[in-house]
Amino acid sequence: LAQHTTRVDGDALARLVRGCHELIASTHELAAGDTDEETHAEYVHRLSRKFVQSPDLRVAWLHVLAEYHVARRNFEEAAQTYVLIGVLVAEYLRLLERGFGAAHFRVHEFESLCPNLRAELAVMPSGDELDEVRGDVAQSTLFSMDGFADVLAKAIGLLREGGFHETSLASYHLLLPLHWRAENYAAQRAAVRDMRKLLDKIVQSKREDVRQFASYYRVAFLGAAWGDELNGRAFVYKERPHFRLMDMTAKLRLQFGGGDAPPLEMLPNTLAARTDEAKHRAATDRRYVHVVGVTPYLDDAELAARRGRFERNFNLARFTYETPFTTTGKTQGALDEQCKRKTVLRTAAAFPHWFKRLPVEHESSSDLSPIETATEIVTSKTHNLRLEIDAPRPSSKQLQMQLQGTLLTAVHAGPLSILD
Repeated sequence: LAQHTTRVDGDALARLVRGCHELIASTHELAAGDTDEETHAEYVHRLSRKFVQSPDLRVAWLHVLAEYHVARRNFEEAAQTYVLIGVLVAEYLRLLERGFGAAHFRVHEFESLCPNLRAELAVMPSGDELDEVRGDVAQSTLFSMDGFADVLAKAIGLLREGGFHETSLASYHLLLPLHWRAENYAAQRAAVRDMRKLLDKIVQSKREDVRQFASYYRVAFLGAAWGDELNGRAFVYKERPHFRLMDMTAKLRLQFGGGDAPPLEMLPNTLAARTDEAKHRAATDRRYVHVVGVTPYLDDAELAARRGRFERNFNLARFTYETPFTTTGKTQGALDEQCKRKTVLRTAAAFPHWFKRLPVEHESSSDLSPIETATEIVTSKTHNLRLEIDAPRPSSKQLQMQLQGTLLTAVHAGPLSILD
């Protein structure tokens, strides 16, 4: 009998062995890591990027990230991850020159749903780099039109559960053309029925105008005990609506307190107006945290383009906060000594994201004199009250919120005291 031998491609075998080693090492590092929720999510995403030339493993790690968010009821972050998976599936199929690929949609259409796609699509192999594994990767049913539609449907389900009606509707607009090409009329009918329900909810929320959006906090880590990775860095954290400052502080104490590390020390908001002290804290061998609530910042052009409340709370990369201080350097002072520093910061990406926190990339600030501070308080309060009173359907709840603090606010003197 003739002897039959199988010829093994040495390069292919080496790639397989290297891939197995990377997968085992990555899984071990992830299991051994004692990290907070945000760092864990960032680490899983970083692992997915180690397998750029292996579509199956890259997508598998992103599935792990999506499930991690679902388990913690981070529905918007999980949905963003599933949309990312779907777009990567289509892009890999385009590179592999398979039937269904990115030619069936335009990336900018998905950016209206997932603002951070381009940065992720920049980390892709070339077609030549995939040539050697062309017949061995992306063989599962996920890498097909049906697989793409399935992950997009998962994103829609999560967005609906989280009450994100507008992005649910936008997802359906992207999903319907796939059902049309497949002549899946039952799926189209179900989608249109669901879209009508979503539109009813959007109309109702606009009429009642009581909908609340995410809360955001700037968190800065100061002190050499944090290590080089965190010391001196600031992040913006995205939390659920009505997540108070005391809730944010309690969360950070739970995540970073205890253990053998130095105790966690919270710094007051006024620290932001004293940059020299902040630098001094960063040089000490301790662990300080500075937390301050921030709000989305939109310039005049953006405000004109984004007319609705949803549009003004989606695709956010700039935030602002104010820090009170006095001309004398004391914590409190007379009305003619009260100033404030207005800070605008920009994050490295935009919310919503597949992360719940994003690093601060740039900050700029300007100081208002006592007269400018007083003028802005009166002008802002008058403007907000006028908007609510002149609204087509004034909301008693919103009006009450505006009236609270009109006579005397918590930090600065109120308009009545200023006018006196």
